[in-house]
Amino acid sequence: MNKLNLIPVDSHSTITFPMHFGDLSLESEALEVFSDFSQVRPIVIDSACAAELAERLMKNMHLQSQIVVDSGGEMVGLISLHDVSGPELIKKVASGYQRDEILVEDLMRHRHDLIALRYGEILRASVGELVEALRDHHQSFCLVLEEESNQVRGLISANDIARGLFVPLNTAENIRFDELSKKVRRIFS
Repeated sequence: MNKLNLIPVDSHSTITFPMHFGDLSLESEALEVFSDFSQVRPIVIDSACAAELAERLMKNMHLQSQIVVDSGGEMVGLISLHDVSGPELIKKVASGYQRDEILVEDLMRHRHDLIALRYGEILRASVGELVEALRDHHQSFCLVLEEESNQVRGLISANDIARGLFVPLNTAENIRFDELSKKVRRIFS
């Protein structure tokens, strides 16, 4: 067995960021804004989790979204930070639900309501083509589907694209693809 040596972290130690950070443009490969679940394990949450707990967890982990799974681990939807703290939650409370009774499954976007792109198309697309393709969708996220295996391969987030392109939007909220497209057209046209 190898003996590992511990060293101190000094005041000159910095954080490493990906090399392409800040180099994103509309001509960049779409893969640069794609969270590939074959490379990075998706963060999931149980559909029976209390929405209040989901909100706290997402804020603590600085997450904008999570894949929702049922008790068997099957993907049933997607939940965003906006979903667990926004208008839909307020509507539920106004209709008589106690805040602590509301579950992720009461607020999530169900699988059949989500949109997806084919993984093979992502391989050949640019960020600009991606923004254009998603322009008419009033959603903040797009799944990527690998058709051969019929598996969700990953996720594309309008927030991630906006941050990467340095688009001046409030990225603390879920930015929709239609809003992102309008801003991108103004800035890059």
